[in-house]
Amino acid sequence: MNILKFIIFISIILHSPISHSRILSNVITSELDLAMLPPFCRARLTDDKNLKKVWSRKLGPDFIHVHHYCFGLWKMDKARMLMDKKERTNLLESAISEMGYVQQHASSQFVLQPQASYYIGQMYELMGNSLKAINYYQESIRLNPKPSPAYAALSEIYRKQNNISEAKKIIKIGLKHSPSSKKLNKLLHALEKK
Repeated sequence: MNILKFIIFISIILHSPISHSRILSNVITSELDLAMLPPFCRARLTDDKNLKKVWSRKLGPDFIHVHHYCFGLWKMDKARMLMDKKERTNLLESAISEMGYVQQHASSQFVLQPQASYYIGQMYELMGNSLKAINYYQESIRLNPKPSPAYAALSEIYRKQNNISEAKKIIKIGLKHSPSSKKLNKLLHALEKK
């Protein structure tokens, strides 16, 4: 019976669309994992050559580094589910290293650089390090001032610190770049009630 289980296991690995090294390294191992990630992750982490070509053209030469970004997102999501603080912190630190790899090795113009900074900010915030989170949210905004998530996250840190005037200021700056952002408008409305 054990031989049959082994043969089935090997058969699954050999016929899986996910790279065998990813399965064996216990990183992203399922279709559900892939479905929770951006579509370019599937292209980078599977053996689908057509998808690789499509996303390589869309993201350019830095597509080669995208798997680190994907691992970082995956680890951050897994860390959020962990109850043990030490395990969660270890996984978040590993996720930060993955995103940091993208920041260091991809070009400064790579389209995912602002998002990498934003996610590193989220990870530091999950670890309780507001100062580092603030720095990375500010870096994300500096790299691309249009998306609203970094403004919202930064404003929320200031709100939690009871620095309402700074929280409002950040939201207003964000609204100058994205005036139709429902999230930022809703946050400003809530802050103005305080």
